[in-house]
Amino acid sequence: MKILLVEDSLTVRLLLKNWLENYGYTVILAENGQQAWEILQQQHDIFLVLSDWMMPMMDGIQLCQAIRGANWPFYIYFILMTSKGEKNAVIQGMEAGADDFLVKPVDKDELRVRLSAGERIIQLEQTLAKRNQALAESQRKIQFAYEQMSQDLEAAATTQKSLLPKPCTLGKTQFDWFFYPSSFVAGDMFNYFELGNEYLGFYQLDVAGHGVSSALLSFALNHRIANNPAQRELLLQPSKQGCLLPIPPEKVVATLNQEFQGNIEQSSYFTMIYGYINQGTGEIRLTQAGHPKPVHLSRANRQARLCGEGGFPVGMLPNLNYDSFSIQLQPGDRFFIYSDGVTECMNCAGEFFSESRLLQLIEETSDKPLTEVLKELGTSLKNWHNNTAFDDDVTMLAFERL
Repeated sequence: MKILLVEDSLTVRLLLKNWLENYGYTVILAENGQQAWEILQQQHDIFLVLSDWMMPMMDGIQLCQAIRGANWPFYIYFILMTSKGEKNAVIQGMEAGADDFLVKPVDKDELRVRLSAGERIIQLEQTLAKRNQALAESQRKIQFAYEQMSQDLEAAATTQKSLLPKPCTLGKTQFDWFFYPSSFVAGDMFNYFELGNEYLGFYQLDVAGHGVSSALLSFALNHRIANNPAQRELLLQPSKQGCLLPIPPEKVVATLNQEFQGNIEQSSYFTMIYGYINQGTGEIRLTQAGHPKPVHLSRANRQARLCGEGGFPVGMLPNLNYDSFSIQLQPGDRFFIYSDGVTECMNCAGEFFSESRLLQLIEETSDKPLTEVLKELGTSLKNWHNNTAFDDDVTMLAFERL
């Protein structure tokens, strides 16, 4: 290890140099503080300074203050030699930043042990610096990974939203919705589509849990429950006349239950409502599998009522049988399907938004266009939750027979 010896007395300087070299140090000599300061500016591998106090041009106190005031990337251990043994001298040296003191004339053995103590401090400081550097590097890597993950999640959220259908009118049925995920990506998913020539299919599902794992399962389900040639055998079957008719909802859900058997501990199950609308008659036939009860609003009496009995979630147990039920929509009637994030949305007092409050709002807004109704419902939920991020995905799909 290098040591910078700062001493204006040639005799003392040579004596100390001899001792230090015998201890195994590489000794750099300076006659005063100014010369020592210039050496430190040029050589950045000196961690130990042994300096006299009283010197011309720049004394030991001034040198120590200059070192402590500089922005060194490492710590320099400073031992001050002085013939002043008074208490005030020690205090002055400590205030200047000295780490240790030696009283002149310097004792050879005392010099050795104090230098050994200084080496231990330097080694500890260097070890700490390496650990801090490694920690900083780890933090940079974590920050990079977090930023990359955030970008990936934002891309996934954009992809998920692109999978959602646009509010539109299909035949005689107007569809609209709101969708407020609790995180970047959601476990809720829904869709509506033409199903054969006379029917419209629809579904809403809610995968247990939150975040990426739930979203991935909802992506897979969205792909599976799609009216395209590759997936059509799940939803349609040929009739005796050769045309395609919808497969009963209870059979569709039972098939999904078998296909998506997963690990319950990993929350790989989901609730859902799947059904279809007969465009000619306005009859809805649907299966409820553990999903909240949908709401039917009658235009005739402006009353909203809950429908269904609940059913069992999909993917939790194999070989389950599901039931379906029918509802007749008259012109102007509305139907609302929603995730449990709606009715279980809590306010600051810990109260649920509740089914009764939802029914009341649907009835109170029954004279308004469907799009405005959904906006008001969404605003009410946000206000109820104090305009903070939702704890669960909040989704509603609504349609009206025109």
